[in-house]
Amino acid sequence: MKLIEASKIPRNTPSDYTQFAQDASLEGLRIGVVRKGFFHKDFVGSQEIVDAADAAISRMKSLGAIIRDPADLPTVDKFISGEALGAEGILLRIIILCPV
Repeated sequence: MKLIEASKIPRNTPSDYTQFAQDASLEGLRIGVVRKGFFHKDFVGSQEIVDAADAAISRMKSLGAIIRDPADLPTVDKFISGEALGAEGILLRIIILCPV
C-alpha cells in the first residue's frame, strides 16, 4: 500500500478518498476496538450503532485486519468524566478526533 504524506496532498484534493485506496489492503493492519466509551450501547445510546460498528469490524477482519477486541484504555473513564489532564487527555482527544 502506498501512503501519501498529508503535507503532500494538494489543497484542492477531492473529498472522495477512494482514489487513494485503490491498491490498499487491510491485510495485517492491527486495529484496536475501544469498546468502553466508544463502541458500547451505554455510551453511544443505540444498539443499532453498536451493531453497525460490529459489522464494520467483522468486515475489516474478513479483509485481513488483525482485530483486538476489546482494546479498552484504562484511562477512558477519566476522559469521559472530564478528569483527564495533560498529555493523557490530549492523547485521548486525538483518539476520539482521529479514530483508527
